[in-house]
Parts: sequence; structure tokens; C-alpha cells
Amino acid sequence: MSEIAQPAARTNVMLQDMLRINPKIDAATLASVKKEMAQPRVAASVRISEPPGVRLPGIVDKIIPAVGGKQPEKAQIAIRGPANLYRELRIENTLQNDVGDGVSLKLGSRVKVIIEAKSPAKK
Repeated sequence: MSEIAQPAARTNVMLQDMLRINPKIDAATLASVKKEMAQPRVAASVRISEPPGVRLPGIVDKIIPAVGGKQPEKAQIAIRGPANLYRELRIENTLQNDVGDGVSLKLGSRVKVIIEAKSPAKK
């Protein structure tokens, strides 16, 4: 059997096995399985490319109150890992959760700081 015919034969055997296990499978399901199996296989890590970056654990160690009406409340996050000069990060303490509701960080909250590059760095 040629190399091209071999995957098709394997596909047919797998479809026959599916029908033997569950004879109630409809033609549309079999067609979609056959179509998917005909596509070249690619690792998930290749399909879903994430931008280069790093995740660092941190803890909220200070809440800086809002000054007047101009500056919002800020949260200071202590990050483990970087050099001493870069261990503290201050951000506005006006965040949103997955649903879109306004939330804020509390003193002592554990956070994960994610730093990502917009595009891969060129050497």
C-alpha cells in the first residue's frame, strides 16, 4: 500500500470501529470526523502561539489612597525575582473581573504579574 493510501485506510478502519462501538452515529458526525482526520496533524503549541513573556508571583504590600480627585487609588505590588530596583510595581487600583464588574486589590492579596512582549524580539 502506498504512503498516501495508508492514512485513508487507517481513517476508514477508525470510522468502522466508531460505528461498531456506537451504531447510532449519524452521517454528519462521520463526515466531520473524516474531514478532521484528513487534515495534517499539528501540535497544539504550534497552533496557539503565545507572545513571549514571563509570569512573576507578587503580593500587594501597600494601598496608596487617592490624592484629591485627580489621581486614583494605587496598589503597590512586591514582586519576587527581579533586582532590588524593580521589585515594586505601582498600578491603578481600578480593575475589572471576567464579567466586567469593578474590583480592587486588597492589602496582602496574592497576584500574578504577567509581562508580555507585543512582538517577538529580533536579534
